[in-house]
Formats: sequence, structure tokens, C-alpha cells
Amino acid sequence: MSTLLPRPDQPLVAHGSHASFTRAEARELARRQNAEIARGIVSATRLQALGMVANVGMQSAALLYRQAELLSGGDPELRLQLNTIAGQYTGGVGFELAQFSLSA
Repeated sequence: MSTLLPRPDQPLVAHGSHASFTRAEARELARRQNAEIARGIVSATRLQALGMVANVGMQSAALLYRQAELLSGGDPELRLQLNTIAGQYTGGVGFELAQFSLSA
């Protein structure tokens, strides 16, 4: 089992950087690692937001189509008009999902 604290007779070595790196190289490496971590966090957050918009959009569009069916009461003309409204909403959801891919 290794000790967590260095012993006084051992030299202090910065953990996380290889001994062959200079101090400037180690700082540059840490800066680039932080940039990649930040880029990964942003990408994961965008993906989660895209999934949330898709999920809510699909569920609400399905509810609109179901409600159009119920409200039409068998009248084909009214059903067509209500389905058109639901279709426009679905197109808006699709547009919002396309905006995510354009902003990436």
C-alpha cells in the first residue's frame, strides 16, 4: 500500500505530469486537457438537450394527434383541419431539432 503523503527523504514530484516534461510543457498539457474536458462537457450537454427536446416534442405531438382524433368526433373535415395544426407543430419541433445540429 502506498503512502498518501511523501516522506521527507523522498523528493517531491508533481503527480499528473511526466518527469520529462518541463514546467511550461506541463502547464500547456494541463491547459489542453482542460479544454478537451470542457469541450466534452459542452457536447454532452448539447446531446442531452437535444434528447430532451426530441422526447418532449414527440410526446406532445402524439398527444396533439390523439386529441385531434378525439375532438373530430368522426367528422373527416374537422379531423383534417386539426391534423394540419398538429402537423405544423410537429414541423416546428423538427425545426428546433435541426437548430441543434446547426449550432454544433
